Amino acid sequence: MNTEIIIESGSVYELHKDGDEVFCKCFKCAAMKLVVTGGKSSIDIGENISLHVELRDWQDMPISDRNQKIIVSVSHEESDPVVLALEVVGGQAEFDFMSNSAGTFLVQAVADEVTHEPGVFCVEVQ
Repeated sequence: MNTEIIIESGSVYELHKDGDEVFCKCFKCAAMKLVVTGGKSSIDIGENISLHVELRDWQDMPISDRNQKIIVSVSHEESDPVVLALEVVGGQAEFDFMSNSAGTFLVQAVADEVTHEPGVFCVEVQ
């Protein structure tokens, strides 16, 4: 019995095989993910930080040959989220985050028209 990895329609699958006979085709993960990172996740009111969005493959390797639109949503407690569109160039984009309110902010990034795992980052403003 052996296991083979295949990528189909933006998803990664494990094929469990015995010779040429497939016993199980199991979903493993999305072939692409978004990763949101910043210098720190706790800031003071009015402090500005740069947040980076990067496209990575399922093995966590950067995907530098893709250019596409990313939608970033920043939500805070009961208020409506702030949404912005970023153009990813060379697999990366950057935006600045700043708040005049204290609390925990959830930053989520999703790509248009591709199967992927969204990027999530939390910022605590004090």
